[in-house]
This record gives sequence, structure tokens and C-alpha cells, in this order.
Amino acid sequence: MVTLVDDLERRGLVERAQGKQDRRAKIIVSTAEGRKMHAKARTAMDAAELNQLAVLSGEESQELKRLLRKALWGAAE
Repeated sequence: MVTLVDDLERRGLVERAQGKQDRRAKIIVSTAEGRKMHAKARTAMDAAELNQLAVLSGEESQELKRLLRKALWGAAE
């Protein structure tokens, strides 16, 4: 995990900040550039999902998502 955060920090996407209650603790905060990249990735992910699920009806798409959540987390939501 540290290696991942180090890489994100080197790329200017996150920064470490002092914890508010415990100054020895560090919290990871996204930078403006990190938030911008996240928004672009989210837009691309949403478009890819729409493209992949286009052959399903709205009801089928929702059922697929429900079943995938169940398979991943063991409970229907």
C-alpha cells in the first residue's frame, strides 16, 4: 500500500497530510490533479459500462449488477 501511495504522490495525485486528532498520523488527500484524473477515469468507466451493457434491457442490466454484487459480497443488496 505504501508503494502505491508513494507512486500516486510522486505523480502529484495525492499528498500526505497530518491527522487532525493525532499529528503523528498521516492521512492521504487527493490533489486537484488527482480529482481531475479520477473524474476522467469515472467518465471513461461509465461509458464503457454503458457500451458493454447496451445489449441488455434496463431490467436485465440491474439484475446483472445485483447478481455481481451478490457474488462479490455474498449478499443481495
